[in-house]
Amino acid sequence: MEEKLKIFFCEDDENLGMGIREDLQAKDYVTDLFAGGEACDEGFTKGKYYLCVLDVKMPKKDWFTLDQ
Repeated sequence: MEEKLKIFFCEDDENLGMGIREDLQAKDYVTDLFAGGEACDEGFTKGKYYLCVLDVKMPKKDWFTLDQ
């Protein structure tokens, strides 16, 4: 059985994030959605991802300042 690709997705706009997540899941991607930069920092260390999609401008922390 083929393993599904897992996507790390960070978006602070709840409606936009849920819509994009649903679209990705409809295309058979496993998608973990995190709401904001601080949640991204925490979530990223807990999983293994094929692709990361990050919002550029988020309050408090954006993708420029996320921990490496």
